[in-house]
Order: sequence, then structure tokens, then C-alpha cells
Amino acid sequence: MNKVPRGTNELSSPWIQAGRLAFIALYGVTVLAALAWAFSNVRQIDPQNRAMVLHFGKLERVQSAGLLLAWPQPFEQVVLLPAADRVLERRVEGLLRSEAALEGDRVATLATPLNDTLAGSGYLLTGDAGVVQLDVRVFYKVSDPYAYVLQADHVLPALDRLVTRSAVALTAARDLDTILVARPELIGSDNQAAERRERLRGDLLQSINQRLAQLTTSGQGIGVEATRVDVQSSLPGPAVSAFNAVLTASQQADKAVANARTEAEKLTQG
Repeated sequence: MNKVPRGTNELSSPWIQAGRLAFIALYGVTVLAALAWAFSNVRQIDPQNRAMVLHFGKLERVQSAGLLLAWPQPFEQVVLLPAADRVLERRVEGLLRSEAALEGDRVATLATPLNDTLAGSGYLLTGDAGVVQLDVRVFYKVSDPYAYVLQADHVLPALDRLVTRSAVALTAARDLDTILVARPELIGSDNQAAERRERLRGDLLQSINQRLAQLTTSGQGIGVEATRVDVQSSLPGPAVSAFNAVLTASQQADKAVANARTEAEKLTQG
């Protein structure tokens, strides 16, 4: 009777075959992972974006839309940025009245008024001791990609602070009627106030860009440039009610004076 060699039985055993299959599978997974890592920074850049390539943390190049070829991490890092002509919008929430103040306005009474912090939330003082609310939306572009990436999460908070400071300085240097039409009876008599109202957005935009330029000069730029500012100005709710009450009283007084003059004229003629 013929005997099978012992080595042949060992090579054909199920455990050895399973080990070979596991090794082949592990080898294939390793090769696929290596290929995925090698081509991890090869990507397509969309037209609304651009890519900044950092070689060991140093700015290597900035590439616009198209196919990007870069070494994998940690050799090179790719950061996506908005395109040079893409305009971003930012609403400055710090100039708006807070939710706590709005809730306090609904429940406040003469006996339990709001505290000073909540009462002044969202209000700006004007040069003639008036109060105004500004809803500001700033539109900006990324002008310096490296500074924008370097500041990272600090860009938007810094922009909010710059816009807020510019708005505070601008309102403090203007009268209430040069910000919005608070007293309609002065529209026809003061042409300069109407012109300054038209220049409000331009002056605010210029002030924001000046502050951004100062940060860049000091080496702390955030890499953005404001292109447009939309400003919606309004009076506080209680002030609107007070203005309406004064206007109504003035109209009623004028009407009463006119009626009295009519009656006086009738008596004179009689």
C-alpha cells in the first residue's frame, strides 16, 4: 500500500490554506490602503473654490479650479478656500438685540424693569444722544489665502468685532437724522442730512477696510477684504411709539389751531 508523504499532508491541511488566504487578503488590503494614501491629495477643485498647498506647514502654492496634484500627508496639506472672485456674506449678530433682551422686553414692567446690560443690548448711541438699531450684513472676499488659513477660526469673530467697532464709531459721529428719517419734517430743510444718509453704507465700508488694513500692516491680518455693506437702520420699539405719539399730538394740535382760527374768522365776520 502506497503512503502519502507527510509534508504533502501538512501543506494541504485546511489551516495552512486558510492562513494563505488570510495573508493574501491582508496583503491586498495593505496595497489598497497604500494607494489610497498615496493619492489622497489628488483631487478636483471646483470653480467656486481654490486650494492652498502647504509643504510641511510652509505655503507652497495656491491653485485655482482644476486637477490638483500634491503629495499625501504629512508631506503636503491641502486646504480648500473660496475662489478669489467669490463673495461671502456675514450678518453681524453682535449688533442685534439679544434673545434675552427680547424676552425681557415682553415681560418687563415699571415695577421690574430690565437691567442695564439687557436694556442696552442691540442699541447704538448717536452723536445727538439718540438711539438707533443697525442690522449690518457685510460681503467680503478672501484677499490673502495664507493669512486666512493662518487665522482659521478667528477670522469671522475678528470680522464681527471690526464691523461692530466701525458701526459704533460711525453712529457716534452722526446725528440721528443723518442715519435714518426720524423726523420727517426736517427732510426738506436739511439737504446735508439726506446726503449723509446716502453715504452711510459707503462710510461704513471704508471704515471696515481701513481697520482691516491696519491689522494687515501690524502683521495680524485676517486675509479678507470687504466689498459691500448692507445696512438696515431702525429705531427701538419704544422710541417708535414715542415718535408716533408726538407726531399724532402735533397733528391734533395743528388741527385744533386751524379749527380755532376758522371759528375766530367766523366771529370776526359776524
